[in-house]
Amino acid sequence: MELISDTVRYALSALFALFAAFHALSPGILGRVYRGNDYVIATLRTIAIPLGFSALFLIVPHTHIWGIALAAFTMFTVIVSLLFRGRYIWAILGMLVLTALPVAILAAPLS
Repeated sequence: MELISDTVRYALSALFALFAAFHALSPGILGRVYRGNDYVIATLRTIAIPLGFSALFLIVPHTHIWGIALAAFTMFTVIVSLLFRGRYIWAILGMLVLTALPVAILAAPLS
């Protein structure tokens, strides 16, 4: 079971790192999507901060529980924002990522 939870933890960490890098670099297409949905453009880099810290905390075995908590809080905020704006398909995808977080909790350090 530890192998599965470690795999999920590393996969989630890679996913959050990819999202953080994508938001930090903020390519033009992402800016157009945010502007089209009435978000402030500064939201791009603001979202990158908790995503990056979540990825960093998930990698380190002794801090992965903090990464899971930060990722859960961030994903909950994003899901509520998407539901508020009527983006139900994107919210469902966020919910799937949120449901993978409890599996990563099982990857506790042995010492």
